[in-house]
Amino acid sequence: MPIALTEKELQQLRSLVPLHMLSDERFGELTADLRVEFAPRGTDLFREGDTAQENVYLLDGQVGLMNGAATVEQIAAHIATEVATMRPGQQVLVRAFEGVGKGGIGTAIAR
Repeated sequence: MPIALTEKELQQLRSLVPLHMLSDERFGELTADLRVEFAPRGTDLFREGDTAQENVYLLDGQVGLMNGAATVEQIAAHIATEVATMRPGQQVLVRAFEGVGKGGIGTAIAR
């Protein structure tokens, strides 16, 4: 079931490139068929190999992109970032190990 946009969300959307260049009429046509989705933290929005079938505009939050298989360093950095959000202002250090002599370190500070 589609969710109606608030006036604030419509203004945010209207300010984005290339939507800011549309006439009021064309913007109205576009938003008439608009589908709004809320994705919980950690949801995969795209997968490698997906082809663009639609335009996606992020109105709030963050998107992280990873190229290929996750490395130990990427996993450690992701865990550090997630934990840091629960400990604002504190530095979080994560050490992750794949095997003997193979490891990665990730650090993050939430503001």
